[in-house]
Amino acid sequence: MPGPETYALTPLALPTDTWASVHKNFTVTDDPILLRFANLVKPWEAAVGTSNGIMKAFEIIAEICRAVDGFLKKDGPALRTRFDQLVQYQERDTLLQDIVSRMDNWKEPADAEKAKDRTRNQGIETSGELMRRLAMVEMDQMDDEEDDQGDDGDVSAAVGGDSTDQQSDESASRRSSGEASVSGRKRAASCGARRVQKVSKREKLVTVADGIASAIERSIGDASSRYEYLRERLQFEGEEAFKRLEFDEKRMAAEQDREARREAAEQQRERYNREFMIKLCK
Repeated sequence: MPGPETYALTPLALPTDTWASVHKNFTVTDDPILLRFANLVKPWEAAVGTSNGIMKAFEIIAEICRAVDGFLKKDGPALRTRFDQLVQYQERDTLLQDIVSRMDNWKEPADAEKAKDRTRNQGIETSGELMRRLAMVEMDQMDDEEDDQGDDGDVSAAVGGDSTDQQSDESASRRSSGEASVSGRKRAASCGARRVQKVSKREKLVTVADGIASAIERSIGDASSRYEYLRERLQFEGEEAFKRLEFDEKRMAAEQDREARREAAEQQRERYNREFMIKLCK
């Protein structure tokens, strides 16, 4: 495995600001530097079980990092432990993000179903309350009509009493008494006709109850149409999400291919640099 001199020739953008190396633990400033040099040395490609194995690679990384002003002074095993922790953190974040996405996908249909039931119940309660108000108004109107009919009867009785007094005072006029009796019969006939045409409370309540039932059925039908629209909308959004997922997968595949080509180019350049350095050393 090449020594740290080989990697020292490779250009690398290092932080320009310096700070006192008094901290004992890795910080957010040390981790990027460690990962940059690990990407250059590539310890995962080192041979296993040899003197130039993975520990040798991390010793090279530690020697390079010591040349960086302000970097934490650690040896190869400590850098390997930190590198493994960073890899585990990345895996943890990826798994956590996947779990959160799965939880959201599971909650969306359940929340939509709850919202649908809540809207349906609210519509039924609103329709029932409206029908009850209409029924109360109808019953109040029936009571007012009965009171008006009672007042008309009292007025008719008072008019009949006045005409009787007038008939006793004017007993000499038979024509007037005959006209009064005829008018009394007409009023009695009209009152009888009103009694025959009057609708009972039971019939009106039955009509109101039928109206309430039909209104509730109409509200349920309207709610069903809204739920059907919501279901179709949810299906459409699911298809759009699936299309976006396919697009993201294709984009990630393209990025992976581009990264593979870039790594191949870097390996070829490093191979050329090594061959060039070997020729210079000879």
